[in-house]
Amino acid sequence: MSKRDDYESSSEMDAMSHASDHHIRSAAGSPVPPQTPSATSATANLSGLVCNVHRTTGREPHPLVGATTTILGDKMYVFGGRKISKSRPTLTSDLYELDLPRRHWSKIETKGDVPPPRYFHSVCALGDNKLVCYGGMSPEGGPTAQNESPDAQVSVMSDVHIYDIPSHTWTRISTGEAPQGRYAHCAAILPSGAVFASSNAPLSAIHHNPSGDQPNTGSIGVELDGRGGAEMIVVGGQDSGNHYIEQISVFNLRSLKWTSTKPIGGRSCGAYRSVVTPLVSMESTKVGAGHEASMDD
Repeated sequence: MSKRDDYESSSEMDAMSHASDHHIRSAAGSPVPPQTPSATSATANLSGLVCNVHRTTGREPHPLVGATTTILGDKMYVFGGRKISKSRPTLTSDLYELDLPRRHWSKIETKGDVPPPRYFHSVCALGDNKLVCYGGMSPEGGPTAQNESPDAQVSVMSDVHIYDIPSHTWTRISTGEAPQGRYAHCAAILPSGAVFASSNAPLSAIHHNPSGDQPNTGSIGVELDGRGGAEMIVVGGQDSGNHYIEQISVFNLRSLKWTSTKPIGGRSCGAYRSVVTPLVSMESTKVGAGHEASMDD
């Protein structure tokens, strides 16, 4: 691979030194030795940065770099990534499912428009039974994981695939004009907002709206129904030249159309392998307001 070679080498060495078959390992804290079944029933203490290691059964994934892990209900899904191997590192499009209550791994046999092998992409949960895969780096020409050369060049993708969990089927989404490809970005899905003004609107939607810098607004969240009605927000990442991307791109999962922001003057939203989280139950004005804001609710 020609991109991020130094970073990948250090990541792979770290993963190889910490990889342990049939265990779930937290990213926080130092490695913890395997525990007995009675000990592993303890709850992780997030405030104290305490993590547990759990034994698992089944067919676990190969140690990977640049794969995604996505929680949906009581399942965790691991997709794609670069297999760690001293002799033949390859990209994969394999999908694994971890049943969290049973701690059991399964490799899912998928069908349909399976995304090409890739890494440093994003996969977000949509509704109760779908996953949305976007972007990342994939071998040029779209070779399979089985015939990929270790020295193959990669291209940066801007494609969207949706996986339906009940049918085990991937569908590639035709999006028309898409933003520039990116990898190592962060993405999140949140319900669409629809600003309204109607004579039939309920009284609770009517606000006094004085002139000023921050006028009141009213909005209705569109129900997340698994068929659309949501937007995927894509932030940061890098392009094929390893330049940070300053645009924030939004993909509407109902209209299947992209919109992008203009670069924010004087501020940077460039991010590499970061995290973005939707804030759907808290007003943005209360962020950083401290204890007094919570007392006002």
